Amino acid sequence: MNEQIMTLILAVFASSGFWAFLTNIVQKPQIKEVLDEVNKMNTKVENLSYQLEEQKAITSRTRILRFDDELYNNMKHSKEYFEQILEDIKTYEFFCRDHPRFENNKAVEAIKHIRGIYDECWKEHKFA
Repeated sequence: MNEQIMTLILAVFASSGFWAFLTNIVQKPQIKEVLDEVNKMNTKVENLSYQLEEQKAITSRTRILRFDDELYNNMKHSKEYFEQILEDIKTYEFFCRDHPRFENNKAVEAIKHIRGIYDECWKEHKFA
């Protein structure tokens, strides 16, 4: 009987399923800890990404408002400068569209004004 028990014990220890089961039991808490840390890092990266996008939108809005002030003061601008500001407008509007909680009504009139002046300059070839 002792030989049968010993054979059974050896068979269990020799089985790959037993070691897989044992490894799973031992490592499960460690895997959960690792996954928790990965999830925390993921959240931090998402927050950082949002902050960078938001700052880019705010910087674009600042340039839009400054450009509009220059137009009100009758400063002439090159076509290239207008096109850069139009890119800033696109960046700003996309961010506002994708993030409805972002306070986005601060440059609406400036954007309309810039586009209107751009259209005039385009039609009349009045770029600086």
